[in-house]
Amino acid sequence: MTTIPLNLTLEETNTILEALGQMPYARVYTLIAKIQQQATTHLHENQPEPEKQSQNEKLSESTGGPR
Repeated sequence: MTTIPLNLTLEETNTILEALGQMPYARVYTLIAKIQQQATTHLHENQPEPEKQSQNEKLSESTGGPR
């Protein structure tokens, strides 16, 4: 499978996740999980410690994930 790297802001990513949240769960749940996992990994690797928790909370809030 070919992959496409995308560079999106946190706001853009949350908008995509919000839109996916309106679609049937069975169709999008793996995609949502994949986006969430990659975003969380990226945020942990690339931000200073105090900002990590704040950014991860924003991502979790938009997807209904754990805090």
